[in-house]
Order: sequence, then C-alpha cells, then structure tokens
Amino acid sequence: MEFLLVLITLLGLSQARSVPAAGARIINGENAAVGEFPYQVSLQTVSSSFHFCGGSIISENYVITAAHCVADELAASIKVISSTVKLSAPVQTHLVEKVIVHERYDRYDSWRNDIALVKVKGKFVVNSTVDFIQLPDAHTTIPVNSSAIISGWGSRREGGFGANHLQKAEIFISDQEYCKIKYASVFEVVHDTAICANDPTEVKGSCHGDSGGPMLVDGVLIGIVSWSYHCALSDYPTVYTRVPEYIDWIETNARTIFCGSIMKTLLILIAFGALSHARIVPEFFGPSRIVNGVDAEVGEIPYQVSLQQVASSFHFCGGSILNKKYVITAAHCVVGTSASSIKVVSATLKLSAPVQTHLVEKIIVHEGYDASDSWRNDIALLRVESEFIVTATLNFVPMPTAGMVIPADSTAVVSGWGNLRQGGTSPDHLQRAEILIADQNYCKGRYAPGNTVHDTQICAHDPVEETGSCNGDSGGPLTVRGRLVGLVSWAMGCARIDYPTVYTRVPKFLDWIKAHAI
Repeated sequence: MEFLLVLITLLGLSQARSVPAAGARIINGENAAVGEFPYQVSLQTVSSSFHFCGGSIISENYVITAAHCVADELAASIKVISSTVKLSAPVQTHLVEKVIVHERYDRYDSWRNDIALVKVKGKFVVNSTVDFIQLPDAHTTIPVNSSAIISGWGSRREGGFGANHLQKAEIFISDQEYCKIKYASVFEVVHDTAICANDPTEVKGSCHGDSGGPMLVDGVLIGIVSWSYHCALSDYPTVYTRVPEYIDWIETNARTIFCGSIMKTLLILIAFGALSHARIVPEFFGPSRIVNGVDAEVGEIPYQVSLQQVASSFHFCGGSILNKKYVITAAHCVVGTSASSIKVVSATLKLSAPVQTHLVEKIIVHEGYDASDSWRNDIALLRVESEFIVTATLNFVPMPTAGMVIPADSTAVVSGWGNLRQGGTSPDHLQRAEILIADQNYCKGRYAPGNTVHDTQICAHDPVEETGSCNGDSGGPLTVRGRLVGLVSWAMGCARIDYPTVYTRVPKFLDWIKAHAI
C-alpha cells in the first residue's frame, strides 16, 4: 500500500500514497498528431489553468472521466479544454455546469466504480479536432493481449512535470487473474468492474495527470485511467475502470445524449482524427469492408474523392466531384474546419497511391445545417484551388433531377474508404457495396422518437445482411441508376439490418447546389 498511486496531479488531493521516480513521457509514448484524438480533453482548475486530469467527450455536453478526479471538486472550479494537442494553445474552453460521480464510488475499496460525468456549459463544437468518442456495448469482450491505445498529458516521469504536447502509447490488455494476484500482494483488490493493461516488456503507460483519460481497443473506449502501483511498471499493470460495465449508468445519467435506447448506438459516420460523432458504438462482429462490400474497379467510381488533413494525410470523409472546381460532401465533415487544413485526393482507388491532389480554398456549409435536429441539411460544397483534370479515372458525378422518383427497394451503390468494421481500421482500397432504398415511413418509425428522419433525407440498407457505410464513409456518394441521390450522413451503428443508414437526399438540394457551385 505504501507506493500505491492514483494517477492524478490535482494539487492537494490525498489519494496518491507515494511518488517515487521512473521513466519518461506518458511514459515512453510519443507525440499525438493534430486531430488524432479529437475526443481527448484536459480538466483544469479555473483559477490557475492547472491540468489535473484527462477525459473524453461523449456528446455535445458531456465528458467522461474518473471519479477520483472530480469527487471533491466544485463544478464551478473546473474547466474543460478541448480541440488541441498542446496545453499551451487551448482552442475550445468550457466551464462545468454539473459533476456526476458514481453513487457507489469508493476510494477506500481500491477506487471501486471510479467513473464520473462532467456536464459542460454550452456545447462542444464538432470539427476536425473535436469529436465524440466511441463507447462500447455492455457485452463487449476484451481478449487478453489486445492492443490498447492510451493518451494524455500526464507526467513525463514519475514525480516529474506533465507534458505540454499530448502523448500516446500502445500497451496491452493484461490477464485479469494475473492482475488480481499482483495487487493482492500489496493488499489491493482489482474488481471485475476494472480492467488492467501495461507493456510487459518495458516501462510504458499512464502516469500522474493521465487519470480519467481514455484507453481504447479497436477504436472503442474500453477503460478510464484509474490507479496503479507506481507509473507504467512492466510487472504491475495499470488499473482502468472497465467502461462496458457502466453503459447503463452512463445512459441513465447523461440523458441528453440519449433519447431512449435508440440513441444508444447513434453514430455520425465520420472518422476525422480517427474517431466519430458516435454517441454510443458497440463492438461490431460483422463482416469486413464498406461493410461487406467489394474492391471497386479502376475507373468504376471516377467521381469519388477522399477528404484528408493537409498536415497528416489522414482520411476523414468521402465526397464526390461535381465539376472542375467543386466537391459535394456532408456538412458534418467540414463544419468548423478551415479550408486550408483540407486537401482532396482523387483519381485513385488506393489512398496509398494518390494521383490528383487539390487544396481547398473555400468551404460552403448549408446555412440550415443543424446537427441537433438529426443532422438536418447535412450538405456542403468544397471549392478547390485548381481544376480537376478529367481522365479515365476522374470524372464528374451524374446528378439527379429535382423530380427524380426513388422507389423503395431500388438498388443503390455506396462507396468509400470507411472502416472495415465498426471501431476498426479502414481499407487502403476503395470499397463499394449494393444496398436497397428503404421505405421512408419504415425508416422514420425505426428512428422515432429519439431522432427525426426528415423528408430531405433518404434511407438505405440491406435488410438481409450487414452491408453498407461505416466510420469514414461520411459525405460519400449513394447512387441509384448511376445518379447521385444521397450523401452518407448518420446511422444507428454501422450497416445495421434493422436500422437503415440515413443519407442527405440530394434531389432536394439541387437549387442550393446550383446557387453555390458556380
């Protein structure tokens, strides 16, 4: 017990037992790229801007963190810093309206139920560097030795100063029984509502100031940094709050992100900074590719583009070439983002082999776009600096007529470089899949009452097998009879049989497109 350590640096907090010296960085991590962890926040004192804990954005109003970070703090004394990798350069700052600590949190019982929610005043503005973390399903299983990613601004060494630049590190899920036995030797209990992880070969992992921050497996939040025996020891894993055990508690206490059980897996299909506008995203056991699609052929979808970050070449959304100067995509892909931070990659099937690359000079988001109203008017245009060169592998997308009739059960084609599975990695090769237009009233009924499927939206899925869009396909095309009828917008999870994906209905926006894409 003498050296047991709660991973927090809030001055005056008494949970740290002792702090000897050890390694470097998160520890032994590396700098995170801009937008790589868009859900990561820094909890700071209002009075001194002192970073004391990490956290993750789960909705427009809520952050999830560790109870020990905030249990003794007044909401008015905390602020939340987001949208940055450097603490010295905060972008979005929110004061805290309310702190919700798990009612059974017990610091004297090995920090049992070490989980809390922080409700901010105002809303997080989702953009290229701010987004919601993907939460797991309550039944998510995490095999031993699974690769996990942690991030935070914690101490560079045990007892040392915190990092200014956000750090990340890869560690591995530990055997639960091994972890229990190791901590029994120092008279601590690893509960089944906790999970352990470390690097068994070197000193790497969380340290002071990383508390409350995220641990992800396959892109999904699995753990919240809680406590450990010293920092990042190879023989004593760090203990994390096991998030899947608390999904019902989160749903009960953060009601603004849920509208009944329907919102439990509501997801905007975007992968900016590696993750999405996901409210709750369960572990996905379905097939791979777009999902369950096939490799597109050379020149088959010549209008498809990849929207990428200029700084990192990170693919975050899809789009379609309208004409020599304009790309059409979803508003949620680019709202709040500067044009100079985006590039358009075209004329290729493989992201690893870009052919034409264009910088963006202007972003036009629909003036009626409203993410809070079921992503209404989720449409935007990008004007590129130089013209697209039409070739055998690059051409303009055929547009519909305003009166185009799109009957239910019409065959539709969706394409993109989105995740191979929910919470998983994305493909290098462009994927395509055939799905079917869903009955509009059926789609409205499935999403009611939590969300509204507007008449300016259209739904599509495969009612037989899990096929369709996933994270990173946002903004990409849905075509019927070769014409652009939809833009990938949002859905309940990825490619669900029982919940169609919702697309922006392009024929409803032809006048707007003509007025702005001149």
